Amino acid sequence: MKKIISVIATVFLLLLNAHAQYDDKVQFGFDMGVGAANQWGNAYDAYGKKGILGFRFGFFLDINFSEHTFVETGVSFNRKGCRINGHQWLEDGGPIRLFDNERASVNLFYVEIPGLIGFKVPIEYEVSWKFLIGPYFGIGVAGERKYWFKDPVNDGRPTLISSFSEDYESRFKRFDLGFQAETGIEIRRISLMIAYEFGMFNNYHNDVYHILDARNNCFMGILGFRY
Repeated sequence: MKKIISVIATVFLLLLNAHAQYDDKVQFGFDMGVGAANQWGNAYDAYGKKGILGFRFGFFLDINFSEHTFVETGVSFNRKGCRINGHQWLEDGGPIRLFDNERASVNLFYVEIPGLIGFKVPIEYEVSWKFLIGPYFGIGVAGERKYWFKDPVNDGRPTLISSFSEDYESRFKRFDLGFQAETGIEIRRISLMIAYEFGMFNNYHNDVYHILDARNNCFMGILGFRY
């Protein structure tokens, strides 16, 4: 956790410095969002899969090229993952479902850096519509999988496994890559946005079944404030 705070603090200072030097073309701010995170891919074909609470908070930097176009980057701390029911087992090349009363949750925490192209359309005085689209790059910094088994030995307590640890044959990769789109309204310095992240990178790894894949996606509402 100290490393995460150190990375975010370092990027925050760099963005703040850029804002101080180029205040006429650079706008600095922070935002926070909450919504639904989930995963898609054939790794969950035999599961009853549901979303989990996703969130993000971080800082952004807008580099303005004109009154209506800009580029946005920054750094944020994001939670992604999903919940699953049942247990997948591959037999003769096909998935079957076992133990429907078993369940698990997948928690993945990333530091993300976006590179978005933005467009701003004035609606009326100090009110504008914004639209942003572009790629994002994520680095997994923490996470755990919780398994609840029907075996009474566990006494109902979850078994915890690190999401990114290479000690397990089934794990998640630390790198994530995808596309992000945001749209919403900016009123003076406050923005109210809706964002969707669509993972394009298979971040699931299994030492035995290499055909399995899982990709992140997340939908959330975001409140932002810029200086």
